Amino acid sequence: MKKCNVLLITPCNSIGGEELSTLSLVKELKRRGYNVYILLGSNKMLEEFKDSATEVVVNPVVGSRNIRGVIQGAFLIRKLLKKYHIQIVHSQSVIPTIMGYLAAKGNANKKVKVILHERGIKHYKLVKRLNFIANFIIANSKYEMEKLIKTGFPSKKLTFIHNCYNLPYPKKSEKDRALLAEFHIQDNDFVVGAVGRLVPQKGFEYLLEAAKTVLKKIPNTKFILVGGGELESKLKNFSRTLKIDKNVIFTGPRRDMDKIYSIINIFTLPSLWEPFGNVSLEAMTFGKPVIASEVGGIPEVVEDGVTGILIPPKDSVKLAEVIIYLLKNPEVAKKMREAGRKRVQKYFTPERVGDEVEKVYEHLVS
Repeated sequence: MKKCNVLLITPCNSIGGEELSTLSLVKELKRRGYNVYILLGSNKMLEEFKDSATEVVVNPVVGSRNIRGVIQGAFLIRKLLKKYHIQIVHSQSVIPTIMGYLAAKGNANKKVKVILHERGIKHYKLVKRLNFIANFIIANSKYEMEKLIKTGFPSKKLTFIHNCYNLPYPKKSEKDRALLAEFHIQDNDFVVGAVGRLVPQKGFEYLLEAAKTVLKKIPNTKFILVGGGELESKLKNFSRTLKIDKNVIFTGPRRDMDKIYSIINIFTLPSLWEPFGNVSLEAMTFGKPVIASEVGGIPEVVEDGVTGILIPPKDSVKLAEVIIYLLKNPEVAKKMREAGRKRVQKYFTPERVGDEVEKVYEHLVS
């Protein structure tokens, strides 16, 4: 089959798991011979996408939430459809999908297909209403797909494809000395890490509560929280209230994640809900045992008792118990590290995702 021209639309409001997974997909599609044109809502990852795509266009209208912005976005996309002879609009969010639908309807080529590749569905009833707009929907976990089916979305227009990462596997296991010095971490300290936006969804207050218990048993433990967000001041104050602030490090957003992971012994994801859990996949890539909440799509990534341990959400007592267990049983943690890497290499590669996305493309344009 001749490779088609694809317009991939992503707001790219931040640099996180969704954006990195999208970048990996673009690289894989290009490797397979597709002409992938990118419409970004911001320039936060402009250079990365430029290196991977056929052409990149940046316009903040992609992130619009009002009717005027949607109409402007539709006209912009319509021009791109004509200019690049697009056959598939592959949208990474709901509003750009609506823009793509309007553009396709007004385009001379009525055969343009529209895909919604939703990497974290927040409004299931709204997505259900997109039945007549999107030709196909890709969820990023079986959990998300099943929730859509329960709302009444037709299963024949729906599939799930797990996210992937195209990250280099670390060749060395040495800790980054400069980073240890920056954070005042000693060689004999244990480091428990967490990565994500500092927002209610991530449940970091439960990690801080667990930290207080852990420090009573293993005082030479440091807790490192990577990311920024609305709860930063509140969480810092909470750590002071718990009198553990000397052992808690708030790094803010970082781009040197390879160095961050080099100093982490155990990774935690205490989220209240997660469509997929990108950071758990990232942590496993870097060979870290993962302690995560048993919610959403996380159990599809973290294999309980093999690559990590799943716990109930909002349970700081259980979280502390498992952290202590893994720190005191390094042989168990080592087995999980090795199993995690193997799981990523087997199930979450760009090649595997490329195979599944290509099946959707072929189904739509055949």
